[in-house]
Amino acid sequence: MIRTDGPPPLTSIAVPMPSPLEEGGRGLALVAALADRWEVVDREPPPGRAVRAEADLRGGADR
Repeated sequence: MIRTDGPPPLTSIAVPMPSPLEEGGRGLALVAALADRWEVVDREPPPGRAVRAEADLRGGADR
C-alpha cells in the first residue's frame, strides 16, 4: 500500500472527464483511475490543497 500526505480514512469523489480538446484537467481523473482510495484535503496554512491517495499493490483478482 502506498500512503501519501496523511493518514486514512479516504473517500472517493466522482471526477468528470474533460473534453478531448482541453489541454488540462486530467490529473484527478488519473488519480481516481489508479488509486483505490483518495481525497482532496485543505493544506495548513491556507491557501492550497493536496491530494491523498492509497493504492493496494497486492495484485488481487478484484483489480
